[in-house]
Amino acid sequence: MPPQTPIGAEPEEPPVAASEPSAPVPLPTDAAPPPRWRARALLGLRVGISVAGLIYVLDWEVLDGLDGVVQLLPRWVWGVPLLTTLTNTTLLTVRHRLALQATGLQIPYWALFTLHLRSSFAGLVMPRGGADLVRLTALTRATGQLEAVLAAGLLLRLADLATWLGFLTLFLALRPWPGLEVLEIGVLVFVLAASGGIGIALSLVLLGRHAAPALGRLPWIGGRVAGLVRAMNLGLGQRRIAVQVLLLGLPMAALNVISVSLLFQAAGAELSTLRAFGLVPAMDAAMSLPIALGGIGLREVVFGMVGQTLALTQGQAYTLAWLRWSGELGRGLLGGLSTLAGGQPLVSGGAPR
Repeated sequence: MPPQTPIGAEPEEPPVAASEPSAPVPLPTDAAPPPRWRARALLGLRVGISVAGLIYVLDWEVLDGLDGVVQLLPRWVWGVPLLTTLTNTTLLTVRHRLALQATGLQIPYWALFTLHLRSSFAGLVMPRGGADLVRLTALTRATGQLEAVLAAGLLLRLADLATWLGFLTLFLALRPWPGLEVLEIGVLVFVLAASGGIGIALSLVLLGRHAAPALGRLPWIGGRVAGLVRAMNLGLGQRRIAVQVLLLGLPMAALNVISVSLLFQAAGAELSTLRAFGLVPAMDAAMSLPIALGGIGLREVVFGMVGQTLALTQGQAYTLAWLRWSGELGRGLLGGLSTLAGGQPLVSGGAPR
C-alpha cells in the first residue's frame, strides 16, 4: 500500500524519515508490568495532595472577596495568559519538529501542533509530564521509532533545563528573598539535580559510540537504552538544529516571565523586570513537581507565598494563580474540541488519517 501524504505537504513528498530508520527494537515481553495497586496508590496520593493544598490555602472569607479583586483587574489582563500559552505552543511545536528532524523523523507541522493541543487537554487531569507521555505514545505509534521519538523529547528537555538553569541561577544570585526561604532551598535542590541529570545525559551521549555495545548487554532494557543513546548522538550531532532548539526556547521563557509579571503589576505589586526573570522560573520549578493533578493546590500555595512577599492579599494571589491557569485551560479546551471533532492527527509513518 503506498504511503499516505502528510498534512501541508506536496502530494509527491513521501512522509518518511530524513534518513532510513532502523527497524525498531521489539518491546521486552519478560518484564512484568507494574501492579495496579501501585498506580492507584500514586493517583490517590496526588489527589490527596491537591485537595490538601486547596484546603490549606482557601477559606470562605477569601472566596467572598474574590469578586472585588476580579473587578479591580484591568480587562486587557484577562487575555494575556491564553495569548502567551498559544504563542508558546506554536514555538514549542516548531522546536519539537526540529528535534524530531534531528533524530531522522519528518512530522507535518499542523499534525504536530494538533497533537500538542490534544495532549494538553489530556494533561489537565494528569500529573506533570502527562502531556509529554501522551505525545510520546502517539508519535511512537505513528512512526514505530520509540528511540528516535524519545531522543527528540530528551533533546527538548535538555534545552529547556539549560534555559531554566540560567534563570534559576539568576534567582539565587539575587538573594535574599525575604519570606521565600523554602523556595530558595527548593530551587537549589532543583539546580543541583538538573545539573546532574544534564551531566549524565551528555556523558552517555559523548561516550555513546563506546558505551552502546556495553549498554546493549543490559538485561531487558539493553536494546532500548543502546538505541536511545544512538538516537541522542544522532540528534545532538545535528548541531545547527540543536542550537535552534535551544535558542527558540529563550523567547518562550521570556514570554512566560513577562506575562506573569504583567499579572502581578496589574494587581498592584511592585516587581522589577530583573527580579521577575529570577522569580517566575523559580515559581515554575516549584509548580512543576509531579505531586499534584495538573498542579492543582500546588499552584495556589506558590502564588499565595509569593503574593504575600509582594504585599498582595490572599484573594489577589489566588486570583492571579487561576488567571494564569486560564491560559492552560483555554489551550486544553481547544485540544478537547479538536478531539471531539474526531480523526487522528497521525497514523503509521507520520501521516494524517
